[in-house]
Amino acid sequence: MLVDYYRKLNYYKQLIPNTIENKNLLEGLKKHGFIISNLSPIKDIIRAYKNQESLINMPQYKEARIEYLKLTGNNTKNADIKWYSLFEGPKSVKWLAMRINRFDLHEFYYKIWSNQTHGTDLSTKVLISGDDGNGAVVQLRNMEEAQSIAELTIMFSLVIFNLMMSKTISMHKKEYAEWFLWYRDKHRNPIAQPIK
Repeated sequence: MLVDYYRKLNYYKQLIPNTIENKNLLEGLKKHGFIISNLSPIKDIIRAYKNQESLINMPQYKEARIEYLKLTGNNTKNADIKWYSLFEGPKSVKWLAMRINRFDLHEFYYKIWSNQTHGTDLSTKVLISGDDGNGAVVQLRNMEEAQSIAELTIMFSLVIFNLMMSKTISMHKKEYAEWFLWYRDKHRNPIAQPIK
């Protein structure tokens, strides 16, 4: 959470006139901007910055704040870190998945969905040859994937429920295991079930 607060603080800082960050932003817009090449002063930006700064300086964030500043050196150029990098954490989602023994989920779900969500698989999955021979774009919400997405959503919900239950009402673990086996047999593959 604190990393996101700092990200917002740094964003506000570049919008405050006459700061180094603002100067860098304006130069970048002037040289490389597509739609926006200049900025008008933004009303109440200093107040928004100070509010964000006071949020970051709240006592409950002291330990995380010290760690964040240690990693970034209080330099906005180094400020684009992820929350899981704090306290000698991993540097990427892949390494995070390995650290918490969820590498399989990263490789077979997150990575694929991330590519689709961020459009990095355009050349292989989205841009296709249309029926008329011209180029076509597959819709983002592909109905062919709806069933597998629904099944995976239920599966991940059950995994999360199991983890929460083991931490809060572990005395019911046996009952849950019995229910889960029943649920899996009854609902996991409804197409294979005979209609009664």
